[in-house]
Amino acid sequence: MKRFISILFAAIAALALPAALAAADNAAQTLELAAQRFSKAPSVSAAYTVTSPSGNVAGNIVVSGQRFRISSPEMSTWFDGKTQWTYVPADREVTISEPTPDELLQINPFEIISSFRKNYNASTIKSDKSQTVIRLTSRDPKASITQAVLTLASATLLPSRIELTGPSGHVTINLGSVKTGKAMTAADFRFNTRNHPGVSVNDMR
Repeated sequence: MKRFISILFAAIAALALPAALAAADNAAQTLELAAQRFSKAPSVSAAYTVTSPSGNVAGNIVVSGQRFRISSPEMSTWFDGKTQWTYVPADREVTISEPTPDELLQINPFEIISSFRKNYNASTIKSDKSQTVIRLTSRDPKASITQAVLTLASATLLPSRIELTGPSGHVTINLGSVKTGKAMTAADFRFNTRNHPGVSVNDMR
């Protein structure tokens, strides 16, 4: 976002700059701590509801490090850290791919927390005993997600709401029952053909 500061307000802006930098530092520190907690947790699971221009979708997500599993009636996705399987029950087809970091950012809503260091500038919108709300602004104006607003529980730093804005529109993800769980194996994040007999495979790797 471009800033236009006139000469008359230059002195005021100079006085406000240290406070703005402090706020940015606090937001970055909060997200750094949230990312550390995510990476150290054996697993994190949540129910979710996505509201987007194309409609609403509800399901569940489980994350363990870089791995994740997302399930909904319309589609399920597994990612084991390298390979992704996307299964559409209506088509009886699973697509296998190796997603890019940008594609993972669009698929896994928790990825925004761990990727903010390289791609986003952080600022605090609100912080109290119950919630911390942080805005992330992309350093790349052509990014698929140009802005994100994260609402975190102040006590645990686990997210309850993620709002994403990009060229394709605005997406809101509400997360319920977010909790940490036990350690999981790589097999838990891979598509099991034995559980889906007769499914056609579309290998895009």
